[in-house]
Amino acid sequence: MSCGVTLRTRLDAVVDLRERAKEKAERELADAQRELSQRRSQLDAAREVAREDHRAAGEVSHWLLVEAGHARALHLVRTQEARVLQSVRGEGAARVKVGFVQRQLEVVQRAADRKRSELRSAGEKAESKQLDQLASLLYSAR
Repeated sequence: MSCGVTLRTRLDAVVDLRERAKEKAERELADAQRELSQRRSQLDAAREVAREDHRAAGEVSHWLLVEAGHARALHLVRTQEARVLQSVRGEGAARVKVGFVQRQLEVVQRAADRKRSELRSAGEKAESKQLDQLASLLYSAR
C-alpha cells in the first residue's frame, strides 16, 4: 500500500458530523460566555447605581421620590443577579455539552483509526500474498 494515501472508511462521514457538532457546541459555549460577561457587567453597573445615595436635606416629597428610585435600583440589582445566575447555568450546560460532544468525537475517531489500521493491514497482507505468488511463479518458471 502507498504510504501517502489516506484510506476512507464509512466512519469518516460520522467523524465529520461529530466535528461539526463539536464546532457548533464550542460556538454555543462562546456565546454563553459572552452573554455571561455582558450580564456580569450589567450587574456591576446596577450595583454601582444602587450604591449611590441621592438623599439630601429637603422636602419630604423629594426624599420619597429618591427613596422610590433607590428601591427600583435595588430591584434591578436583584433582577440582574437572577439573570447572571441563569447565564452561569447556561454556560455550565454549554460547557458540559462541549465535553460530551468531544468525547463522542474521540470515540468515533478511534473507531475510524482502528478501521483504517485494519484496512491497511489487510491491504498489506494481500500485497504480500500477491508478491509471494509472483515469486513462486517466477521460481517455477526457471
